[in-house]
Amino acid sequence: MGNTSGKAGTSFMLTHFTRRKIQKSTSRHSTMTERENGIVDIEEAVRGARLLAADIESSLGMRTRVETEYPDDWQEFHEEIGRSTPNAWVSVAVPDAGTSAALDPSESVSTSAEGFAMELARILQDDIQIHLREPWPEDRTRTGSSLAPSEAGWRSLGEQSYTVPYGQLK
Repeated sequence: MGNTSGKAGTSFMLTHFTRRKIQKSTSRHSTMTERENGIVDIEEAVRGARLLAADIESSLGMRTRVETEYPDDWQEFHEEIGRSTPNAWVSVAVPDAGTSAALDPSESVSTSAEGFAMELARILQDDIQIHLREPWPEDRTRTGSSLAPSEAGWRSLGEQSYTVPYGQLK
């Protein structure tokens, strides 16, 4: 869920708790390297955010902003709830839909730009669909359905082999 309530931080908080649940429920049988624990390189996270922003802009014509600055309103909110300052910060804002999402790449469960795009898409997709009042992105293999974010890109839930890589939606 994105930030539609007017109080910055809502989307980050929900994502933070969702991510923790995923991390607890995911078991790994091998020793994880620093790279496997999450995105170490902020450039990869920014690339993932830009892939998602490109999809929003090209498929919907909505403007987006990708930022790495940790804004004052998020800082104040995190102080209020007792959350420590993130190690890094990547946000995608979609002003035309009244939503945004932000994640700390160092806490990400993903190991690629595409995985980071998926995490952000999971936050933003519902808010964009509510704004549009229709499925987004539209699943051309199933009437009335949207494609779902996956590590590989936007995937059809009906025809699993149908995937559109991030950054290539039209």
